Amino acid sequence: MYQIYNVPSTTPVLKIQFLLEDYLTHFENEIKKNVGEMDYKTNVKGQMTGFQHFLKDKKFNDFLKIFCDKLNYTKQINDCLKLKNFNSIQVVDAWGNKLNSGEVVKPHHHIGSVDYSSVLYFSNTYLFVEKKKIKVSRGDVLTFFCTAEHWTEEANEERLSLAFNWRNTSKTSWDKK
Repeated sequence: MYQIYNVPSTTPVLKIQFLLEDYLTHFENEIKKNVGEMDYKTNVKGQMTGFQHFLKDKKFNDFLKIFCDKLNYTKQINDCLKLKNFNSIQVVDAWGNKLNSGEVVKPHHHIGSVDYSSVLYFSNTYLFVEKKKIKVSRGDVLTFFCTAEHWTEEANEERLSLAFNWRNTSKTSWDKK
């Protein structure tokens, strides 16, 4: 169901494989149906959902519970992202990206009110993180420090991803309190 990788890079990048196909299909459909709000307005020179689109999505919140469990497991094996004081996650934003052939994500970082950035992929592609080209497959989730510059080159074909920024917290984003 999942595997954890520590991807060598100048900046640590954690790759977790998430292979629950019904979730992946749901997220893809949500992205395709809801792009438009932020198209070509950000570093994503392609189509985007709104930044808050997935925050209230039930499957996304279920995914976050699984993701959080994997982070807890990972910190015991290899704490490449310095999660030793990890409690839980609070997702600040979560959005979908759709790049068509010739579209690109320009170099950027997410410095601000978050600690980490994560991206879930729906096809075989790659992401540059601090000049390191990291190959990903369907179901891979890359996580890195929010300070890491990241980008893509021009897409050769349709490329979907779900990005989310989060911080380490004692209260999870799916808590209703």
